[in-house]
Amino acid sequence: MLYYILLFVVFATKLFNKWASIEYQIIILKSKTIKLGTLNVDEITLFEWKPLFCLKTFYFHVGEAQEIYHTHSFSAISFLLYGNYIESFYNSSNNSVWTERRDRSRFIFIPKNRFHQITKSEGCRTIMLTGPWGNTYTEYKPDTNEFIISTHGRKEISRERP
Repeated sequence: MLYYILLFVVFATKLFNKWASIEYQIIILKSKTIKLGTLNVDEITLFEWKPLFCLKTFYFHVGEAQEIYHTHSFSAISFLLYGNYIESFYNSSNNSVWTERRDRSRFIFIPKNRFHQITKSEGCRTIMLTGPWGNTYTEYKPDTNEFIISTHGRKEISRERP
């Protein structure tokens, strides 16, 4: 019986996603590797429906990482399963930068408007629960003092210099 229920859910999801735009598609159990600068990160999406929430797990491989700060289009709670990474933050209102270790707390809240980057990983696995996704997120490139605003599917909307 469970097999038929899962089969129906998979079929219904594929049918729904065929007509849904990218921001409304439902994702169940999808894995991919993303690059944060030179750092590989294995991402497994357990469930994602952007209007409601998303549940993902990440493995940050050992290494150096990003050169670009970014925000998210959602707020999230991150739970540290094991390991550690170093995270840098940027405050655009006063141009300040600081770093913190991920293992400062098992749980951390990530507000959607906070600029951050992973600068070094010692090997780390986290699980993240997001809230509803907004339409945009922002990247900040310190070397060019440029803000890049993007939307779903990493489509760039605009670039600004203060």
